[in-house]
Amino acid sequence: ESSHFYLHSNTDVHTVASLLKLYLRELPEPVIPYAKYEDFLSCAKLLSKEEEAGVKELAKQVRSLPVVNYNLLKYICR
Repeated sequence: ESSHFYLHSNTDVHTVASLLKLYLRELPEPVIPYAKYEDFLSCAKLLSKEEEAGVKELAKQVRSLPVVNYNLLKYICR
């Protein structure tokens, strides 16, 4: 189902954040799919020990996401 809505410039930022959280909660699968969860956890551990290697691994893991998930994550991070 595709529907568009527009927010006025005076819309409360907390309302927008709540809408985004609601949308993410209602996805059938999280932005980071269940099957990739452990890989991303390992990546986080590596980041805390070796930042450069961790950043490379994070980029690799993000690139390995399904296209739909990758695009959503990219959009959210912009």
